[in-house]
Amino acid sequence: MNAGDDTEPNGSLYDRTSWRGTSCLSHLWPYASDQPLFETKRAVANLTGGLRHTFGNHYLGLNEEDAPSASDVLHFARAAKSVEVAIDKILHEVVAEAVSRGATWKQVGDALEVGRTAAHKRFGKGLTEPYKEELEHQGSMRTAAYCFWTGIIDAENLGHEDADWEVTPPEVAVDYAIRSAVKASALFAEWFASQDEEDPLKGLRRVYEIVRHSYHVLSTPKALETIVEFSRNLPSETPWTDINAPVYFMHGITTLACVFRHLTKLWQAVDGGLEKEFRNQITYAYYYFNQVSNTFVRPECTHVMALMEEKIVEAGHFVSIEPNGPEDEGLQQEMLDAIWRKDKAKTLELTGESDVEFYMPSLDELLRRQSTEDNME
Repeated sequence: MNAGDDTEPNGSLYDRTSWRGTSCLSHLWPYASDQPLFETKRAVANLTGGLRHTFGNHYLGLNEEDAPSASDVLHFARAAKSVEVAIDKILHEVVAEAVSRGATWKQVGDALEVGRTAAHKRFGKGLTEPYKEELEHQGSMRTAAYCFWTGIIDAENLGHEDADWEVTPPEVAVDYAIRSAVKASALFAEWFASQDEEDPLKGLRRVYEIVRHSYHVLSTPKALETIVEFSRNLPSETPWTDINAPVYFMHGITTLACVFRHLTKLWQAVDGGLEKEFRNQITYAYYYFNQVSNTFVRPECTHVMALMEEKIVEAGHFVSIEPNGPEDEGLQQEMLDAIWRKDKAKTLELTGESDVEFYMPSLDELLRRQSTEDNME
């Protein structure tokens, strides 16, 4: 069978009749009667911009004249594939933990509804050392963020004391820290794409300092309290808007913690002259920076920040806006929504960029490429 051929191997035409199910672009799509399907469809929709992707809240799939195109639906195919990959990683992770806590391979097989031998064949090799190390790093940074947020560890250890909040209104500090984190992501991407041959570390120190300051502010209990306070005022515009916006902020902040960790290890590699380790840490930082930006551009996050900035402006304070971004608040939100929807044409129009890439390889793929390059040297 040739690529692009409309026939299956047995010669029958592929089914191209009109779609009879609920379209994946309808806000009704996730509401499957099977709970695992419901939760998984929610995850897939979230990875595509959810209901905000192309058709908004009102498309019910009743009128074929307004139906989505194949390319629209393929956004969901890409997202579903990423969920499939993630589920496989999660399976390996939880099985490895179960075995480490004493589970037998028969018990693992029973839980997965396969035999003991099949379970061991699939998971018996365990996790790779780099993956176990990364799980440990992520776990330590998440735990640290939680300890700061809940006051288990004094926030003064981060260098941000209560007196600082008396000088700077919390919404100003939080808004600036989040904007700075996103800015650091863009600066790192620029550095990653065009490193100075004579001074390859030029600009990297600035990125590190921005991340360090942003993380130190966002890890304080006052920052989390501020996010929760403004999230209560988030309007529920659609049946799909997630009212628990702080969850996404916490995800973005804990991911920023991972960036901070890897940038710190990056500088340790520089001091130790460990070139391979330096390149590995760059790869980790590059990937997690992308995740930080993707999280903070969620509509739940940008709308909460818009509420913060409304109060900031009313109080006569200054909101930092990127020089190349639209000054009008409505256009800013339109640009962020276009990025979230992965609307390339609209994003290019509003940002003035010549090109934009919404999808990037997985972390495993980036590390594999890095390993291949190292072996070729």
